[in-house]
Amino acid sequence: MFTGIITEIGTVKKRTASGLEVAASPSIVRRLGLGESVAVNGACLTVTSARAGTIKADVMEETWRKTMLGKLISGKKVNLELPLKADSLISGHFVHGHVDGVGKVSKVVKTGASYLLTLEVPREISRHLVDKGSIAVNGISLTIIRASKNKFSVGIIPHTWRNTTLHEVKAGDTVNIEIDILAKYASKSLTAHLPASLAYSRE
Repeated sequence: MFTGIITEIGTVKKRTASGLEVAASPSIVRRLGLGESVAVNGACLTVTSARAGTIKADVMEETWRKTMLGKLISGKKVNLELPLKADSLISGHFVHGHVDGVGKVSKVVKTGASYLLTLEVPREISRHLVDKGSIAVNGISLTIIRASKNKFSVGIIPHTWRNTTLHEVKAGDTVNIEIDILAKYASKSLTAHLPASLAYSRE
């Protein structure tokens, strides 16, 4: 489990037959061991090797299909986050690293010292989103400003802009999206108690 507070930015070295190799600082590499988890752009991966400034991780076929990791190329920057410790401050929100789907950046607007991002998402994602709710974008814990039928907007403060890969995104880019787990459980519970006709209409 994670919190959506990025530990550092890594760099993709290469995509292998079984997963990814990512260059990271010695400080993060030495804190990871075989079989432990690391979030790469918000996707929870299992570490197969962590040494000499490189993290190697397996990637399942489902993860390639469900996320934008398959579009990563050598030299691409990625957000890295170490797993949450029991005694850690939870500065973001609970993020599982289980990406729900891919969104597309439709607009990036500078507003003073901050930035406003608008993203397009499929209906199966947007139906779980609410104004002022939590969302993870490429693993970053953000607060939704406004949610609509197939879009949502988030504000990015200068610190987050500088210390994550968001400063590299542009219109047309794809990003990993994870819905707040509380929203998913609430939706599941409500749908289970609705008449079949209404439950179907929510899909």
